Amino acid sequence: MPEAKLLVLTYQVGSGRELVQTIGRVVRNYNSIEPMIIDLASSSNERMWQSYRVFDDYISTPSGSKGFIKSLSTTNLIKGFLDNFPEYSYFSSRFRERLDLQSINANDISIPLASVCFIEKGPNYSTPLLLDKIYWELHTQGSLVKEIKNDHNVFMYLYISFNSSRYLSDKLFFEPKLEIIIIKELSNSIAIFDSAGAKYANRIDLNLANPININRLTALAAATKVREIKEAHSRAIGTAKNRPEAMSLKGKNLENINSTQRNAMYALNNIESS
Repeated sequence: MPEAKLLVLTYQVGSGRELVQTIGRVVRNYNSIEPMIIDLASSSNERMWQSYRVFDDYISTPSGSKGFIKSLSTTNLIKGFLDNFPEYSYFSSRFRERLDLQSINANDISIPLASVCFIEKGPNYSTPLLLDKIYWELHTQGSLVKEIKNDHNVFMYLYISFNSSRYLSDKLFFEPKLEIIIIKELSNSIAIFDSAGAKYANRIDLNLANPININRLTALAAATKVREIKEAHSRAIGTAKNRPEAMSLKGKNLENINSTQRNAMYALNNIESS
């Protein structure tokens, strides 16, 4: 076991894993000697070290180690979280049934406003490979994933994940989130809706290239039989010293807004319609 009489850190340790790798394997309790920590910064290293000591004592007990090992599988935590709900309940002025991922179908999904990304296919694109990689990415992140079958020739993933509250520093509070991914394969591109806002453009591992050209995007929006453009974002063409670098428009139907000359110096980069 390596020993050290003095350990000086001139930076703030970024994570608990880094703490164990840089400190925990060097500094140990030796007999009755208590390690001394001198932190000249914000004392974040000292607080993290003390939290690690408490955690180390906890998992050294049989019950603590057993509970910690169970918590490593977040999918089991999510299943236990769902199972504790009553099968039927009354919430927000409606009678509701508990979510069952095994029986849910496309008719149970409601998406008020979807922001769909159109991305060009790469040279070796494969939809089965794309779906498989997305599934295992979600699974390895600890999410509970369910593929939803439908009759619309689209692929849907519904998944539940646990995230620790961003308002807590050293305390743990799981916040469940339900997200959905919808994928539709087109001739030369794919349409992806991801409620979590993940980025798919230029993903070499997924064989996805650039987002489709804005001219093709506007042509696609114009070809839609029934449409209401509710949101549009544009960026300035060239330098923008005396005008905004970007502009956003929102409304019930932007088709009813007369175009103005001031928009001539801006190029659309995002359109949301329904």
